[in-house]
Amino acid sequence: MTDQAQALRTLMEQRRSILNSKNSIDNTPLAKTLGITSAKGGVGKTTLAIQTASSFAKAGYKVCVWDVNGNASHDLLSGIQHSWTLSHLMTGARTAEEILTSGPEGIQFLLGNGISNLTTALREQSETLQSAIQTWQSMFDVLILDLPGTVGGEVQSLISICDSSWLVCTSEPTAVAATYAFIKQSPDLLSRTSLLVNQVDSSEEAFDVIDRLQQTTKLFLQRSISAAGFVPHDQKFKQAANAKFAESIQSTIDGLASRWLSSLKASGEKKSFVDRFQNHAESDWQLRRAA
Repeated sequence: MTDQAQALRTLMEQRRSILNSKNSIDNTPLAKTLGITSAKGGVGKTTLAIQTASSFAKAGYKVCVWDVNGNASHDLLSGIQHSWTLSHLMTGARTAEEILTSGPEGIQFLLGNGISNLTTALREQSETLQSAIQTWQSMFDVLILDLPGTVGGEVQSLISICDSSWLVCTSEPTAVAATYAFIKQSPDLLSRTSLLVNQVDSSEEAFDVIDRLQQTTKLFLQRSISAAGFVPHDQKFKQAANAKFAESIQSTIDGLASRWLSSLKASGEKKSFVDRFQNHAESDWQLRRAA
């Protein structure tokens, strides 16, 4: 066990040395990273990710949306067509810049090749991936990770390395139950995770969901989870004949995006995506060893 711990520390020091020699993290602006996840599918997570990217783009920020699972939902929703994926980067067929796809409003899209492949490459300290992430974090102001809608250790690992994350749910009973199950399995991530209730018909509906989840979390887990806010039902957004109603929904998302970015600027924390993953991996390994 001691030998394994020493080997892990040695690998981490070697990786930090490589990163520092390639790029001075302290002097290079890094993209702020927002993870958007959910405990189950069908809650409008991907649509929300694209709408949030649109908010940042309209505000003048350079933004990239990363479809971690690589299921091409962004292609359908944004009218883009990916030619290359993260797999082409990892095999050396394409560069970090070449696998990006331009979309509406100047948003760049990145198609992943599965969360397991991503976390494995990060865990194995792939220099190709580390270099690419450095490139993306220097190219953009905001990097949005559209994470799989499921409960699992790999999703939790990626949440832990984002600046912060939105846990998206709806008022539908199974979505609320799944969201609480996610919270129970991820108590240590609550400090960087906020609830976002999507597809609601009223503010009362949203606050009811938030209150129930916050109270249950406090009562049974002795933890607290903040709320990012809520977004009106997206079907109304898509079908709105009244332009002012549609604008009000996008304005809501604009406000969410603005508050998120402002909170990060206030915190002053500056750490790379890769550094956070390795720190999380080391902590997770130490917890497993202690158990």
